Amino acid sequence: MASDALAKILENNAQVTLRVVGPLKVTGPLQNFSSQIERFPLLDFLNLQNLISQVEGNLIPLQDNEFTNCKSELKYFEAGIVGTISIATPTYSYAGAIVDGKNGLLANSFEWYEKVRLFLDLIKSGDAKEMAENAVRHSEERYTWYNQTKLIEQTLFRESECTNAPVRDMVQMPKSLTERNDPGGVEDEKGQNQSEIPEADSLNNDNSVNELKVREKTIDSLKSELAEIHGSRAWKSISFYRETRARLLPPGSFREMPFKFINGILFHPQDTLKKTITRVNRIPKERKIVRTQNELIHKNYLKDSERLIVFLVPGVDIVNGGTMSICSLAKVSISLKPVHNSEVLIGTLPGNTLFTKYTYFENPFDIYRFDQLYTYFSKIKALTIHLPEAFVSQFLFYLNRKQRKFLTSIPELTINILNQNVWLMPAQEVVDQLKQLTERVTCTTAHSRYCTREMREYYGIPYHNFSASNLTNYYYSAYEKKENIIIISHDVHDAKEKILAKIQSEHPEISIKRIQHIAYEEYKRLISRAKWAITFGEGLDGYFVESIRSGAIPFAVYNKDFFTNRFRNLPNVYQSYEEMFKNISDDMSRLNEPVLYKSLSDRLMGLDKQEYNDDTYKDNVSRYYLGQYDLP
Repeated sequence: MASDALAKILENNAQVTLRVVGPLKVTGPLQNFSSQIERFPLLDFLNLQNLISQVEGNLIPLQDNEFTNCKSELKYFEAGIVGTISIATPTYSYAGAIVDGKNGLLANSFEWYEKVRLFLDLIKSGDAKEMAENAVRHSEERYTWYNQTKLIEQTLFRESECTNAPVRDMVQMPKSLTERNDPGGVEDEKGQNQSEIPEADSLNNDNSVNELKVREKTIDSLKSELAEIHGSRAWKSISFYRETRARLLPPGSFREMPFKFINGILFHPQDTLKKTITRVNRIPKERKIVRTQNELIHKNYLKDSERLIVFLVPGVDIVNGGTMSICSLAKVSISLKPVHNSEVLIGTLPGNTLFTKYTYFENPFDIYRFDQLYTYFSKIKALTIHLPEAFVSQFLFYLNRKQRKFLTSIPELTINILNQNVWLMPAQEVVDQLKQLTERVTCTTAHSRYCTREMREYYGIPYHNFSASNLTNYYYSAYEKKENIIIISHDVHDAKEKILAKIQSEHPEISIKRIQHIAYEEYKRLISRAKWAITFGEGLDGYFVESIRSGAIPFAVYNKDFFTNRFRNLPNVYQSYEEMFKNISDDMSRLNEPVLYKSLSDRLMGLDKQEYNDDTYKDNVSRYYLGQYDLP
């Protein structure tokens, strides 16, 4: 069994992390390794691809039966195209796509432990790089849309009718905002004041928006082909079926449930029964949560409230930078009630798991259900919804007809995209779908770096910079009170293990602490003791800033999408991970001296105060509610 093998792998390899995406329930021996398991909610395709690109391995354990042998090799080439190696059960499609040991690994039910262990050995030795490159090359040659012309012709027409047109020349697709670019080749830019919004001529070195525009032109070139497909009788028949089904059986409705159950029993009975049993077992817990939420909303809000501000969150009780940022914005929004005259609450996204409280960090908020907006409040005239960028697609997907009708009936509906990470912004087409619900769609950013006129023009919505703060006090400790501890962000990166191995080898006196699954208060006390920190994430993120405020020196790689120019030439900020690997050990030795350490620490704290100021942050939020956008 794959789960037993994974449990053994996690037990023997404390540095290995298992990522689980979606509602999959972790059972059996894996339950004992919750500290090594990261949970993510259901994601749209772009954000799922971004997540896959961050890991080394992609596991595809399947039962070997008629149903699974009819499944395509989709999960292989989704991972392969971003350089992630797949380990799969050798069903018909996966055995045809993966050459064991060349572009991936195949594992029978009794081989999972050996194959995963082999994979870890390949990662450690560096031999996995060639396998990943083979997977990328194979995925491009066999599965990209621009290499399908001849295959489609041969499938649809007799061989004699084919044009025998050569496979379309490979198109150089632009890099997306979700790709982590190596900043090493970026030219220097002139510094700018934090309060200034960059104009177009100051962003010549930032290609993100231009690359998105190139992608749009590529898509536009295919519109004539798509128009022909959409005009076909087959397409119209499929569209009629889908529209009729949506009217008779609205997605997410009780009427749809029996249909889905019968359909599931006919085509995949084992999975359907398993999911049904899981769902039935959750009913008592969910009923208790619903009762609690109903009691809380009656206690805390008037039924005839006319103005609401709602922050939507995924249905997961976790602590991370995004969650704490949303709670911070909610706190500030409550304090600004004289400005907007609205009630403020936090609720789960439609279709998400229910819960009532964030328990991993101190906060005053109860968590409500999305449907309480229209089942409890009866006189809403103005509603502002703050929606995290990573969940825009999910929000649109799970909205049923009743919820859409409720939203479109509100006279003053504003939907604001909380852009906390520019890599996770949805596609322009997705943002356009929000505009079908309301003309008032806006975007607020956590970094001035991507609150730009180019982004505003690309998405066609007002942009405004909130900046970032979690309004938290940290436990500052000076060099003399620090311990030989280095904290490591939870982020996944190819260079991570190599860099940590070098530090451990050359500085055995340093204790390496990986941050994962700990309460926020415990984390704050740990970084107050730590002398060093490394973030393998965006760079200018919580790990970087919180370490500064706790008196530690953080190391990061410069990233033009997040860092402003004032951070570029710091001795603890590198231009690439190769430079970090080469120099970080020597830099730690050099800086491990009271005068140099204090000098850099003071400089970092000064930059932090220039970049982030709680009063400015509150004023930015206030100006948003007044409609005074940076880029209207």
